[in-house]
Amino acid sequence: LDPTWSLAVEEQYYLIWPLALLLLPRRWIVPSLGIAIVVNVAGGAGILAQVGINAVEIGLLHIALPTATYAPILMGSLLAIMLNAPRGFAMLYTICGTQYSAALWMLAVLLSLQFLPLDLNGWPNLVLHSFMVLALASLVIREDNALRPALTFTPIRHVGRVSYGIYLYHLIALHFANKGLGMLGISGGWAVLLLYAVLSVFVADLSFRFFESYFLAMRHRMKTED
Repeated sequence: LDPTWSLAVEEQYYLIWPLALLLLPRRWIVPSLGIAIVVNVAGGAGILAQVGINAVEIGLLHIALPTATYAPILMGSLLAIMLNAPRGFAMLYTICGTQYSAALWMLAVLLSLQFLPLDLNGWPNLVLHSFMVLALASLVIREDNALRPALTFTPIRHVGRVSYGIYLYHLIALHFANKGLGMLGISGGWAVLLLYAVLSVFVADLSFRFFESYFLAMRHRMKTED
């Protein structure tokens, strides 16, 4: 049921974020996102607990900031706001606007995965996701970037096409990969990673073909009727 927890977080955010855009003054949006990111990182690092800010119980509700990070979705929203404003776009263009920016920031992502602590809670998460956001910004700002040949390669494009399914089903695939290889006396390592990746793409592909595509087609039919 792990994917349902992640989906629940997303759905709550998708309810709150549009309301925030509608109700908050424009000048408050970027500072509000910045504060939310800092609070989340502080919660993941255990700083909030050290200053006496703990979970709140209100009837059946348990309100807390656990070690899981919500910063990436907040950072993605911040990136969208900045790209949509001339001043923010210009600022990002200076560090993400060259043809090789995407490759350099992606290299920073890979290097951070090698050198950051295994426990990513707190500031390591912020570092990693900052590099990921800048890599994404580089891909959006300049489509003729150095990674374009790799990203337009047909197998990679297919993975991108079914990536939402991979996100949803990957923990289920990991479970069966561990169970299956465990029966053969294999635990952990590259064998699990390889089987886990193949199963994730396979299940996501089935989901896209026989489930998600139906709803995507509905969207196009609705546009045609309009």
